[in-house]
Amino acid sequence: IVYTRKTVDLEKYGFRRITFKWSVVKKVLDISIYMMLQYLLSIVTWLMFFVFIENYLGERSLAVTNIVRSLYTIVTIPSHALGSAVNTMVSNTIGAGRQNEVLNLIKRVTLISLFSMLAIILIVAVAPRLMIHIYTNDTSLIDDTVAPLYVLLTSLPFYAIGTVLFSAV
Repeated sequence: IVYTRKTVDLEKYGFRRITFKWSVVKKVLDISIYMMLQYLLSIVTWLMFFVFIENYLGERSLAVTNIVRSLYTIVTIPSHALGSAVNTMVSNTIGAGRQNEVLNLIKRVTLISLFSMLAIILIVAVAPRLMIHIYTNDTSLIDDTVAPLYVLLTSLPFYAIGTVLFSAV
């Protein structure tokens, strides 16, 4: 910030007076409000899920669920990254006037996402206790977490494909 203030002509880029142009804010919100609502819905859904588990199934089930959720968050990072990448790549491809290449692009990125996820699934499936051990030393909690982790692993290929396809549109 100090470097920018000393070396850049702030007036040239409009940084002397920062003002809101409410017409621009309205246009941005008109476009983005649906994505914001979707994100809010996903957060509220997770929150309700964990509140339900804590209130009705107990502390132990909540601990298992938190471990599985944390592992889920980590193993889905590549799919999220590829989803963001395909979103940008599709926009750039369409912007370059090469709409006929979009489906092949989506197919390639979807396959990369799927095979990346399959590699991650294989690693976690071979050593689930080692992965869970990152979060806890309690052997009975580790034992209780293995089965739900395997259930999660079965859904991840669909997640890898779905995330890329959803982000591509």
